[in-house]
Amino acid sequence: MTEGARQPIHVTDLLIESLHRKSFHVGVSQTLSLIRQKYWIPQGRSEVKRILRKCIVCKKYEGGPYKMPLMPPLPKKRVNESAPFTYREVDYFGPICKSREWKQESLGLPVHVPSSQSHTYGTHA
Repeated sequence: MTEGARQPIHVTDLLIESLHRKSFHVGVSQTLSLIRQKYWIPQGRSEVKRILRKCIVCKKYEGGPYKMPLMPPLPKKRVNESAPFTYREVDYFGPICKSREWKQESLGLPVHVPSSQSHTYGTHA
């Protein structure tokens, strides 16, 4: 095996990577077009594809779709029929810090959900 076969010179790879970064991570066709303005690379499209497949920045921005998790089963009180207002729920979100006259106060907000309407009330915690 020759020295060139054991340790090939990666000038083509470095050129493609450099132009790809300088052109703000454009796609295969645009990177190939930029290269062909000055250089001719045999099997250029496949070489550019091979290098761009390794680009970590492009992988981050072109990530695959997020698979939604399965819905958990509903609570029994929501599945079984019952008279209106048998069950009521109050959720809180907060604390929300606010300042009044240079004094820090914490504010918790309940969300009252008796039916299809929701109401928000301010309370001091």
